[in-house]
Amino acid sequence: MSADVVRSMIPMLLCAVIAGGGATCSAASDVAPSPSAPDTPTDTLLATVDTVQAPARLATTDTLRLRLRGMVGPNGCYSLVRIEKDRTPERVILRPIVRHSGQSMCTMAVVSLDETIALAPPFRKGQFRIVVPQTDRPKVRRTIQVESPAGDG
Repeated sequence: MSADVVRSMIPMLLCAVIAGGGATCSAASDVAPSPSAPDTPTDTLLATVDTVQAPARLATTDTLRLRLRGMVGPNGCYSLVRIEKDRTPERVILRPIVRHSGQSMCTMAVVSLDETIALAPPFRKGQFRIVVPQTDRPKVRRTIQVESPAGDG
Protein backbone atom coordinates (compact mmCIF):
# COMPACT_ATOMS: atom_id res chain seq x y z
CA MET A 1 0.00 0.00 0.00
CA SER A 2 1.44 3.39 -0.93
CA ALA A 3 2.19 6.11 1.61
CA ASP A 4 -0.41 8.39 -0.03
CA VAL A 5 -3.12 5.77 0.42
CA VAL A 6 -2.15 5.23 4.06
CA ARG A 7 -2.13 9.01 4.70
CA SER A 8 -5.55 9.33 3.11
CA MET A 9 -6.91 6.66 5.47
CA ILE A 10 -5.71 8.35 8.69
CA PRO A 11 -8.73 10.68 9.17
CA MET A 12 -11.15 7.78 8.69
CA LEU A 13 -9.24 5.54 11.12
CA LEU A 14 -9.05 8.30 13.73
CA CYS A 15 -12.77 8.89 13.39
CA ALA A 16 -13.47 5.18 13.89
CA VAL A 17 -11.28 5.05 17.02
CA ILE A 18 -12.69 8.26 18.54
CA ALA A 19 -16.30 7.38 17.69
CA GLY A 20 -15.87 3.83 18.96
CA GLY A 21 -16.80 2.39 15.58
CA GLY A 22 -20.53 2.95 16.14
CA ALA A 23 -21.02 6.61 15.30
CA THR A 24 -21.06 8.19 11.89
CA CYS A 25 -18.13 10.45 11.13
CA SER A 26 -18.46 13.82 9.51
CA ALA A 27 -18.49 14.10 5.74
CA ALA A 28 -15.04 15.69 5.81
CA SER A 29 -13.41 12.46 6.98
CA ASP A 30 -15.72 9.97 5.26
CA VAL A 31 -15.67 11.47 1.80
CA ALA A 32 -12.95 13.23 -0.13
CA PRO A 33 -12.61 14.41 -3.69
CA SER A 34 -10.81 11.99 -5.93
CA PRO A 35 -7.37 13.44 -6.76
CA SER A 36 -7.43 12.27 -10.37
CA ALA A 37 -11.10 11.91 -11.19
CA PRO A 38 -11.65 12.11 -14.93
CA ASP A 39 -14.45 14.23 -16.36
CA THR A 40 -16.23 11.16 -17.68
CA PRO A 41 -16.01 7.48 -16.76
CA THR A 42 -13.18 5.72 -18.52
CA ASP A 43 -11.93 2.16 -18.66
CA THR A 44 -8.31 2.72 -19.62
CA LEU A 45 -6.89 2.38 -16.11
CA LEU A 46 -5.21 -0.77 -14.79
CA ALA A 47 -5.61 -2.16 -11.29
CA THR A 48 -2.43 -2.42 -9.23
CA VAL A 49 -1.54 -6.10 -8.93
CA ASP A 50 0.80 -7.00 -6.08
CA THR A 51 0.80 -10.77 -6.54
CA VAL A 52 -0.31 -13.47 -8.94
CA GLN A 53 -0.87 -16.75 -7.14
CA ALA A 54 -0.43 -19.77 -9.41
CA PRO A 55 0.70 -23.38 -9.11
CA ALA A 56 4.37 -24.11 -9.80
CA ARG A 57 3.44 -27.05 -12.05
CA LEU A 58 0.50 -27.85 -14.28
CA ALA A 59 -0.48 -30.77 -16.51
CA THR A 60 -1.17 -29.97 -20.16
CA THR A 61 -4.80 -31.01 -19.64
CA ASP A 62 -5.44 -29.10 -16.37
CA THR A 63 -7.36 -25.86 -15.97
CA LEU A 64 -5.06 -23.10 -14.75
CA ARG A 65 -6.46 -21.01 -11.89
CA LEU A 66 -4.76 -17.69 -11.22
CA ARG A 67 -5.51 -15.41 -8.28
CA LEU A 68 -4.76 -11.72 -8.73
CA ARG A 69 -4.35 -9.68 -5.53
CA GLY A 70 -3.77 -5.99 -5.18
CA MET A 71 -5.74 -2.76 -5.35
CA VAL A 72 -8.51 -1.68 -7.73
CA GLY A 73 -8.32 1.93 -6.64
CA PRO A 74 -7.41 4.32 -3.87
CA ASN A 75 -11.04 5.17 -3.07
CA GLY A 76 -14.61 4.00 -3.51
CA CYS A 77 -15.07 5.56 -6.95
CA TYR A 78 -13.07 2.80 -8.66
CA SER A 79 -14.35 -0.61 -9.69
CA LEU A 80 -13.02 -3.57 -11.66
CA VAL A 81 -14.69 -3.71 -15.08
CA ARG A 82 -13.07 -6.81 -16.57
CA ILE A 83 -9.82 -8.72 -16.91
CA GLU A 84 -8.61 -8.79 -20.50
CA LYS A 85 -6.70 -11.92 -21.54
CA ASP A 86 -4.26 -12.03 -24.45
CA ARG A 87 -3.16 -15.67 -24.74
CA THR A 88 -0.66 -17.51 -26.89
CA PRO A 89 0.57 -21.12 -26.42
CA GLU A 90 3.55 -19.87 -24.35
CA ARG A 91 2.06 -17.04 -22.27
CA VAL A 92 -0.93 -15.01 -21.16
CA ILE A 93 -1.05 -11.25 -20.61
CA LEU A 94 -3.69 -10.22 -18.08
CA ARG A 95 -4.96 -6.64 -17.92
CA PRO A 96 -7.32 -5.89 -14.99
CA ILE A 97 -9.28 -2.93 -16.36
CA VAL A 98 -10.57 -0.42 -13.82
CA ARG A 99 -13.16 2.30 -14.25
CA HIS A 100 -13.59 5.50 -12.28
CA SER A 101 -17.24 6.37 -11.78
CA GLY A 102 -16.73 10.02 -12.69
CA GLN A 103 -18.02 11.17 -9.33
CA SER A 104 -16.13 13.99 -7.68
CA MET A 105 -16.87 12.80 -4.12
CA CYS A 106 -15.75 9.30 -3.18
CA THR A 107 -15.59 7.28 0.03
CA MET A 108 -12.05 6.94 1.30
CA ALA A 109 -12.20 3.15 1.33
CA VAL A 110 -9.38 1.39 -0.47
CA VAL A 111 -10.90 -1.00 -3.01
CA SER A 112 -9.05 -4.32 -2.87
CA LEU A 113 -8.47 -6.60 -5.84
CA ASP A 114 -8.91 -10.32 -5.18
CA GLU A 115 -9.97 -12.07 -8.38
CA THR A 116 -9.54 -15.65 -9.50
CA ILE A 117 -9.60 -16.43 -13.20
CA ALA A 118 -9.46 -19.78 -14.97
CA LEU A 119 -7.65 -20.56 -18.21
CA ALA A 120 -8.87 -23.66 -20.02
CA PRO A 121 -6.54 -26.33 -21.37
CA PRO A 122 -4.76 -27.41 -23.40
CA PHE A 123 -1.35 -26.04 -22.49
CA ARG A 124 1.87 -26.68 -24.38
CA LYS A 125 4.51 -28.70 -22.53
CA GLY A 126 7.32 -26.48 -21.22
CA GLN A 127 7.20 -23.08 -19.57
CA PHE A 128 4.04 -20.97 -19.53
CA ARG A 129 4.49 -17.30 -18.63
CA ILE A 130 1.99 -15.01 -16.93
CA VAL A 131 2.48 -11.26 -17.41
CA VAL A 132 0.46 -8.50 -15.75
CA PRO A 133 1.31 -4.97 -16.97
CA GLN A 134 1.22 -2.17 -14.40
CA THR A 135 0.57 1.53 -14.88
CA ASP A 136 3.40 2.90 -12.77
CA ARG A 137 5.34 -0.18 -11.63
CA PRO A 138 7.23 -3.06 -13.21
CA LYS A 139 5.16 -5.87 -14.73
CA VAL A 140 4.21 -8.75 -12.44
CA ARG A 141 5.51 -12.02 -13.89
CA ARG A 142 5.11 -15.71 -13.03
CA THR A 143 6.29 -18.83 -14.81
CA ILE A 144 4.64 -22.24 -14.57
CA GLN A 145 6.16 -25.53 -15.62
CA VAL A 146 3.69 -27.42 -17.84
CA GLU A 147 4.15 -31.20 -17.90
CA SER A 148 2.51 -34.22 -19.51
CA PRO A 149 -0.33 -35.66 -17.43
CA ALA A 150 0.55 -38.47 -15.00
CA GLY A 151 0.82 -41.75 -16.86
CA ASP A 152 1.88 -40.14 -20.16
CA GLY A 153 5.48 -40.69 -21.13
